Amino acid sequence: MDIDGSPYRVVVHTVDKWRIYFNHNFDHLEPWQIVLYTISWTLFIQWMRKIFKYEEGFTFNKAVNDLLLNILPFVRKKYDENKDTLLKKLDEKMLKFDQRKEFYKFLPDRGLLPSDIIGEAADYRAMSDLLFERGRMSGSNFADTEDNLMNLLKEVYITSFFA
Repeated sequence: MDIDGSPYRVVVHTVDKWRIYFNHNFDHLEPWQIVLYTISWTLFIQWMRKIFKYEEGFTFNKAVNDLLLNILPFVRKKYDENKDTLLKKLDEKMLKFDQRKEFYKFLPDRGLLPSDIIGEAADYRAMSDLLFERGRMSGSNFADTEDNLMNLLKEVYITSFFA
């Protein structure tokens, strides 16, 4: 195999460089110590991966991001600027079709009549030109077995997506 004229030359050179580095730095250790250290590090890395994978709210990416945001002020400044511009763009995109600029941020004190709910769904459907052809599913699939609620959810679904 001719190594000089192929991309394998880079791989062989890199592996040889690491071999020389390893031999130079670990020549004072016995072979059993090297094997023990290798197994220990492998088990430690696997243990850390398991913690990061299953620990709720704690990931390696989150830890690095928090560290960068808290230690480096220019990273925090850039993050805040990007966050503000992204939120503005998101608001513009999501709210550009809403003429009334009213939203239900809290549950109403009194329940709405089914006809009012269907009317609201029709209004929001008329304001939007967003396409929901992919991934549509009626909320009635997840509702309780109450017939009135099921019928209302079906009507809102039909009004919202098929009108």
